[in-house]
Amino acid sequence: MKRTRIISIAMVLALCLCGMAFAGSAVLKADNTAPKTSTPYYVGGTWQFTGGGTYNGYEYSDTGTLVIETYGGAGYETITQVYKAGTVISGGYVVNRYEDTIPANIPYTGSFSIVYDGSITETYTQTGPDTMVFSLVGTDRDGNVYDGHYTVTRSGGSSGGGCSAGSFSPLVALLFIPLLLQRKK
Repeated sequence: MKRTRIISIAMVLALCLCGMAFAGSAVLKADNTAPKTSTPYYVGGTWQFTGGGTYNGYEYSDTGTLVIETYGGAGYETITQVYKAGTVISGGYVVNRYEDTIPANIPYTGSFSIVYDGSITETYTQTGPDTMVFSLVGTDRDGNVYDGHYTVTRSGGSSGGGCSAGSFSPLVALLFIPLLLQRKK
């Protein structure tokens, strides 16, 4: 009797976890507001970038960290925030250390762009599961001209997709009925 009860409890817990996973993925698949990507890679996570270009005709190099926060599964991710911190070097000297957090609501389609400070556009394109390129081009409000190109590699796990521990299918509650009936015996 005790062994049957332990097995029943283990089955209920396993099915609850599966129910949570399926409930979460069903919600994601039903949300068709974000177009499906041609390459279903997760873009969410922590990335390291390196690159450079010109700023008002002066050459610079730039290295740093990019953190992309998302929700949704591969092919259905929506970018909710982009954090970027880096160090700009020109002429052998550090000319700028920066840190920017940009809130977003961007359906991810394999690439995305962020426009800020006048008409500066950063365009990100994922080239593989752990690789990406981006460009920074445009003129800011003060008339400064930017032209930069970067390579990016993933350094941390994906922040999108997976199970949501908060998801619970009401049908999973039916799995508890045998335990309740067994308790009355």
